[in-house]
Amino acid sequence: MKKLQHSIRLKLHYIKAFKAELQPRRYELGMLAGFKVLLLGLGLVSPLLFKLLIDRVIVQQDLKALWLICSGYAAVYIMQSAVTGGQTFVGNKFTNRVTFAVRTALWDRYLNMPLSTYCQLNTGDLKGRIDQDTDAVDRLFKVQLMEYAYSFAYLLAGAAMMAVFSWKLALVALLMVPVSFWITSKLGIRAREVSTSYRQIYGEYEGWLQQSIQSWREIKINRMEKRSSLKFTGYWHAMSKVFFQKEMYWFLNRVLQEFKDLFITRMNLYFLGGLLIFHGEMTIGGLLVFMKYYEMLFTQLRAINDFDMQFNGDVPGLEKISSMLAETPDTKNTTRVKPAADQNHLPVLQFKNVSFYYNVEGSAVLRDISFAVQPGARIAIVGRSGSGKSTIIKLMLRICQPFHGSIQLGGRELQQIGEAELRKSFGVVMQNPAIFNMSILENVKLARPAASTAEIKEACRLAEMEEYIGKLTHGYDTVIGEKGVQLSGGQKQRLALARVLLSDAKIIILDEATSMLDHITEAAVHQTFAKLPSDRTVIIIAHRLSSVMYADEILLLDNGQIADQGKHQKLWMENTLYRLLFENGAGSSGPVVAANRT
Repeated sequence: MKKLQHSIRLKLHYIKAFKAELQPRRYELGMLAGFKVLLLGLGLVSPLLFKLLIDRVIVQQDLKALWLICSGYAAVYIMQSAVTGGQTFVGNKFTNRVTFAVRTALWDRYLNMPLSTYCQLNTGDLKGRIDQDTDAVDRLFKVQLMEYAYSFAYLLAGAAMMAVFSWKLALVALLMVPVSFWITSKLGIRAREVSTSYRQIYGEYEGWLQQSIQSWREIKINRMEKRSSLKFTGYWHAMSKVFFQKEMYWFLNRVLQEFKDLFITRMNLYFLGGLLIFHGEMTIGGLLVFMKYYEMLFTQLRAINDFDMQFNGDVPGLEKISSMLAETPDTKNTTRVKPAADQNHLPVLQFKNVSFYYNVEGSAVLRDISFAVQPGARIAIVGRSGSGKSTIIKLMLRICQPFHGSIQLGGRELQQIGEAELRKSFGVVMQNPAIFNMSILENVKLARPAASTAEIKEACRLAEMEEYIGKLTHGYDTVIGEKGVQLSGGQKQRLALARVLLSDAKIIILDEATSMLDHITEAAVHQTFAKLPSDRTVIIIAHRLSSVMYADEILLLDNGQIADQGKHQKLWMENTLYRLLFENGAGSSGPVVAANRT
């Protein structure tokens, strides 16, 4: 019984974990409980009609009672059908809405999870939580809450009805109930372990499969087909083995329960019942009705055992989901502060003594970083790999949080700015931009859905995409495939540049955004950014001299600190580290394109 109590407590624990999603559906939950009570009562009435049929009609040959009994059966059937229909409608509506709320909450947690948490997960595991593991939540409410409670109530009511007809037979029958729970608890432990292994392997497989499909060209180029095939079959062999073990535990549980019920308990009950009839303590109808209640009781008992076995398999998924929902989103926002009425005199972005660690026990990635960016400026951040350039961008976008110091946007602390306003303030183009399996027009329009076709075409022209699009059969309506597979690396970057030019972002971040462009196209793109309105600020991270030499101010990072800052000519003449970064690729300082802000 301790195992049963533990199982019930664990189910209640997970139900409470989804209290926020369950709270708005209380009315529907109450309706389901009412339907179950009605079905329970109707289910207990049917065997009583069967007793009357045996004792009054068959034994006493009272044909008048037959019409009443048949009418009773018809009435019970009609009412059961109506109640079952209502339960199905409300139940599906209830579980669908709760599951949708859980999936939405998971997606919100995914979008706002700390970077440290995201880095520890693989895409297959994340996908599994939203897809497969959420189905376990559906079963938690539909099966473990409603059906389990119904079966348990039926079990108790059936036992009471059996005791009414013969407490002696009821005592014999109920002695085997603890044995059923003991069998399920023993097999359930192993089933839970196997389910955990299966989910872990399947999550790894999903991540690997997604990566392999996206890396089709690399697999072909590097002649990795055989290795990929072996990996594929290896995953499926491992999953098949674990799945087979899980199914065998289910089979063993069912076989042992059936053997105990059919060949041990039922035979003994018929034997003892015959003795009670022989001694006049029971009628034939009474024994048959008793066995009806016994069959109903053990049908529900088998259902409870099946539910417990299923629950043991769902526990790993429920644990993953509940733990993810319990995590605090990495926003740490305090009270929102409205922007100042006049921000022209304030830096658009300012770092004040900012330090950051990816791991508290490790060394600092950034140490005491301070700089200010004025509205309309073009700022470049350069440095060797690992110097902290990309980390500064993550801090700007609030993907990471500084350990020390503060970051201000327009004079306001970054933590005091709403998520929507923050995302609208920045437009980002990465070295490998996100391109979606839709048309060129739709990809660019993501930056500003209300933009007109003329505005989209102008953005593409400024990003040097117009000539390429003009050569396509379907033009702007050309679908460019998963991750823009039909585009070259440079074309993807130009498409992303068009997207950010179309946006309303006041701060544009270019993180190696022109690294795949030829020098002529890159120069044209930088001319475009040089002519942006004076209220739009550009921050550039690059390893190519041609990308940073146009900047109004260059920050040179080294070992997580600002080693120097100034214009290109000054750094080129005075700083050896800066010159070493570029002289192999550039050779000389070259001309500088002057900004022409309007």
